[in-house]
Amino acid sequence: MNTAMAAPHDGYKCNARGHLVPVSQIKEIDLLRDELVSALVGMAREHSRLTTELKSKVRKDFQAFLDLSAEQYDVAHGGDKGNVQITSFDGNFRITREVADRMEFDERIHSAKTLIDECMAEWTSSASVEVKALIDLAFATDRRNKINTRRILELRRVKIDHPKWKVAMQAIGDSLAFVESCIYYRFYVRDDQGKYVQIPLDFSVV
Repeated sequence: MNTAMAAPHDGYKCNARGHLVPVSQIKEIDLLRDELVSALVGMAREHSRLTTELKSKVRKDFQAFLDLSAEQYDVAHGGDKGNVQITSFDGNFRITREVADRMEFDERIHSAKTLIDECMAEWTSSASVEVKALIDLAFATDRRNKINTRRILELRRVKIDHPKWKVAMQAIGDSLAFVESCIYYRFYVRDDQGKYVQIPLDFSVV
């Protein structure tokens, strides 16, 4: 991270190149911009810190309550497993915990794609436009050059009685590997119509 060098005394500011510049020589609009950006980034960093602390507390307290509840039946939950929701006594507040396994494909997914391409070459005249579009969409990558796992797995639902297609679908299944479990906590408040409305919080990046 590029951190600006602190000025040795009042009356100077460090510019982006690391040079000390007298404040008297800096345009007012540049000083106002600097003040605004520094203040807002400071607030954002503090918000990030508080969000991280909140996520940690939510995870610990949520699990502690589940363990306490399970003790009534001599049962141990054994950590962050399964989807759970807990609701306040009056029903106005609700917290849910959702656990999702993140899966990714290994190098065998390229073999599957090669087999599918060979199938498509053989079916040039008979393959439906819909199937071609589905395949193109399934193997499209995002900005991080990642393919969408769900879309790839949807190909396995397409029933095609062709040896190469079947081997390709087997390769897709074999290439799928567990990476990690992602835990999501969501908070809800019940509105005047009795509908639970989610409180916007993003714990996914902390």
